Amino acid sequence: MRIAVDQRPPAPGGDVSVSLPELDRHAAYARSLSWVPTRTTQLVTVGSWWDAIRVREDIAIRVYEKLGDRGPVLANPYSGVWHFLLDLGSISEWRVPSSRRMRAGSLLAVPPGRLVLEPEQFRCRSRDVHWAVPPGCGRTEPAALRKVLRSRHVHGGNTTHGGR
Repeated sequence: MRIAVDQRPPAPGGDVSVSLPELDRHAAYARSLSWVPTRTTQLVTVGSWWDAIRVREDIAIRVYEKLGDRGPVLANPYSGVWHFLLDLGSISEWRVPSSRRMRAGSLLAVPPGRLVLEPEQFRCRSRDVHWAVPPGCGRTEPAALRKVLRSRHVHGGNTTHGGR
């Protein structure tokens, strides 16, 4: 699997072979985004650079399996939630099962812009916040996220779950 900007790779679990120039390009792109920390995890204000949708980890993993590498997406095993970062202003109202829009002004812990290459890594070797999908690896479209969150795939056939 080759990871490239705005290219959707095969389903999670495939072989990962990324050349050093590609890694450098992705890392350089992530560093060029002024909101992405370069050395340590920092708190970043929701609504300044992007809108954020909070999803429980077990559901977020199934959403990831359906959407693939569209991001950026933060995973926080300690709190058991993921945050899908969407283009600022791309959503005005969010009433979608098993998710909620984070209020503008809320703070999210954002790690340095490093690539996560193995899907198993975000299933938790560490309890620290990390990138499930780093900046520069595609974009999550609100309509696609909404559709998957409402699907039976995510809820095991039950689409009446309430947001968390």
